[in-house]
Amino acid sequence: MIEEHYTISEAANILKKKPKSISNLISAKQITAIKGRPVLIPESALKEFMRKRLSRAVV
Repeated sequence: MIEEHYTISEAANILKKKPKSISNLISAKQITAIKGRPVLIPESALKEFMRKRLSRAVV
């Protein structure tokens, strides 16, 4: 199965954040991305980021 990948703009729409915020999260290594033109973010990286955020909110 091939994993879906998202651009920074698409990831920003999914997470309801600004593209600059996504870039900052990538720079801070909170979201894994594939460097290139365009930068691509694997779906699994977005899910992992959301899982970590949700687990912090619950605690």
